[in-house]
Amino acid sequence: MPIETTLLREGRVLLLRYTDPFDGREALANTERYIREVYLPATQPIYSISDFTGVTQVRLNMLNDGLKILRRMPPTAAHLALVTNTPVANGIANTLGQMLAKQNVAIYRSVDAAWAAVDVLLALENNAAAKNGGSAL
Repeated sequence: MPIETTLLREGRVLLLRYTDPFDGREALANTERYIREVYLPATQPIYSISDFTGVTQVRLNMLNDGLKILRRMPPTAAHLALVTNTPVANGIANTLGQMLAKQNVAIYRSVDAAWAAVDVLLALENNAAAKNGGSAL
C-alpha cells in the first residue's frame, strides 16, 4: 500500500494519504516510525490527518489494524482526523472513535474539512499561548 506522508504547518501536522490496497502491517510499521521520528521528539502536540479516500478495498481486519495503530499513539498526538468517504470505512472510523474515547479522534468527509478543523485547533493553541505571554511555535 503506498502511503504518502508529509509534515506540514512548521512540523505540527502530519498528513498521511493511504491508497489501495490497505495493508495494516505496513501502516503499523509506518506508525511506529512516525512515533519515533515525529511524535516522541515533539515539544508540542502533533495533529494528524489520515486520508483514506484512496482506499476503496476495505478488508475485514481493517478495524483491528486501526485499533493497534491508535493504541500506540503517544501523548503528543493531538487531534487525529480520519478522512473517509465510503460507508464501510466511515463505519470502521466511527467504531474506532467510540472504542478509543480517550483519543481525540474525529471523522471527516473531506480533507478540506479536516484541515479546517486542524487549523482552528492550531489557532486556538496560538491564541492561548499569546495570552500566556509565550509562543506556540
